[in-house]
Amino acid sequence: REGLMTNGFMIQSLFLLDELKKINKTKFIKWLIHASNNNGWGHTPKMKEFHEYTVSSLIALKLLNYDLLKNKNGILKKAYNDLETIQKFSDNNNYYVLRTIKNSIEKLMLLNSKPSHLLKLRNIISKYYCKEGGFGSKNKPYLYATFWGIRSLYLCETYMEQSKKIFISHLNKINKTTTRWINSCQNEDGGYGPMPKQSSNIQSTFCAYYSLWMLNQQPKNKTKSIEWLINLQKEDGGFAGHKTTESEMLHILYVIGSLVILNKN
Repeated sequence: REGLMTNGFMIQSLFLLDELKKINKTKFIKWLIHASNNNGWGHTPKMKEFHEYTVSSLIALKLLNYDLLKNKNGILKKAYNDLETIQKFSDNNNYYVLRTIKNSIEKLMLLNSKPSHLLKLRNIISKYYCKEGGFGSKNKPYLYATFWGIRSLYLCETYMEQSKKIFISHLNKINKTTTRWINSCQNEDGGYGPMPKQSSNIQSTFCAYYSLWMLNQQPKNKTKSIEWLINLQKEDGGFAGHKTTESEMLHILYVIGSLVILNKN
């Protein structure tokens, strides 16, 4: 059965390549809406909702200019409930909290709604900040957690700016230290590993580029970064996460997205 996230990534990749006109949009939208449940989308059609699949599906529908969602209220209720639960969560060793915050706020953003208790959420996010510069648990930064943390802070502070609140930016405060730590994860080949001195992979590399973009910063070696990304392309035209693996839709989006971000920088 078709994977919801794979299809969502396909739509995002075609959008970035300016090729959405080549698909049957009406047919795809009908399939995607049919695959949903009351609270969003799961891994495959009609499966239990999971936030990453819902975010991917909402982005796809946004790019296709479709907003007639019958399950909008259910998705919003789930996002607000998850954020409320996070505020009662006391385990600072579980950095997956950052992913839940990021995805919940993104759902609200994609449905033109606003999260509440932004200062409290921002303080929760900041608890996972490590003195070395990244985000993680037990003071051990990890690039995926760092991306979730920066993205969450970026969204919170964007909403705070829109509401004209006066605040001291946490993103500005951690900018230099975090940039230094992220770039310490870049390897000689140009890619990034999840931690310093770990092998490069496309997910870590995408997280690094996106995080640096939100911090208005650059990769340590942009030229090698681009070369590493291009070398991931396979004979079939797709991209792999490593030179030795096969093409995957997730990796194709990460490579295209990374190149778009590097071009913006």
